[in-house]
Amino acid sequence: MMTKSNFLILLGLILTLFACDKVAPPNYGCTNPIALNYDPDATLDDGNCEFDPSVLRGCTDSTAANYNPLALIEDCHCRYDSVRTVLMEDYTGFRCSNCPQAAEELKRLQCIYGTRVIPLAVHVSETFASPQNNPDGSFSTDFRTNIGNAYDSEFGNSLFLPNGLVNRKEYSGLFPQLYNAWEGHVANVLALPPEALVGLEVVYNEASREVTASIKVSALIDMNAAPYRLVVLLSEDSVVDWQSDNRMNPPKISDYVHMHTLRDGFTNAWGDAVNGGSPMSAGFSETVSKSLVIDMEYVDHNCNVVAFIFRDDTKEVIQAEYKPVIEE
Repeated sequence: MMTKSNFLILLGLILTLFACDKVAPPNYGCTNPIALNYDPDATLDDGNCEFDPSVLRGCTDSTAANYNPLALIEDCHCRYDSVRTVLMEDYTGFRCSNCPQAAEELKRLQCIYGTRVIPLAVHVSETFASPQNNPDGSFSTDFRTNIGNAYDSEFGNSLFLPNGLVNRKEYSGLFPQLYNAWEGHVANVLALPPEALVGLEVVYNEASREVTASIKVSALIDMNAAPYRLVVLLSEDSVVDWQSDNRMNPPKISDYVHMHTLRDGFTNAWGDAVNGGSPMSAGFSETVSKSLVIDMEYVDHNCNVVAFIFRDDTKEVIQAEYKPVIEE
């Protein structure tokens, strides 16, 4: 493990790095050269490319469940069955001016790996995420949650932002990882065969706003590092609110779109023991049901269920899954 003195040195280097050169803000637009509305000046695709009807969009990854051999354009929606997944937690705050860059990196990884990347944005920190009482109403929303605060207390993400957890694995003695290291860690995790699968089915009652999630945990190998625990969370996409971005002038954005925002839990932060806390032999499976009423403040059509299992001793995530509350 890294000593406290070494960690403070590392933190100083990180803060120095982020205090220096500013990265130019992305120029959103269509980046596909064969699209009808291709923008050669765009640096980040906005998902709005328009193609001639004769050009087919779809999943171009032959290992995906929805692979389309006729597709010429990757639509970033590949789905996979019975493969390793990774929980990618983006620790952020709306007054963190470097945090939009981490969100963009998470979006890029989702496009590369499809549904094998399970995204979750966790707002933490008194410095970067606490609400303010500004005359223009900016930064007045508190996106922090008790669950997110519990994770921050365990892993120490708010010491510097932005950063993230990649399956909650330690790298070089640290849990939090800078976003420019995420891709390598994600690739290494996804190269491994799965140890277990997490199946997820979601039923929603629009009248009562109650979500019922059925989660099936299946062991593919003997899993003896018990106890393993199951956590089930609620996230929300397309939350329009303020965000600071030091690449913009002025740096305060009033209509920033926050994605994968942690909102609530079907379980508490550390979940419930799988198989009563006992080891799982290969072939073991257990199905549990969890319910939650969505707060009226959240847009149900934008909400997702996130489920994952982890080792209680190391906190490492073994497998994760997510699904929208309402399938469009």
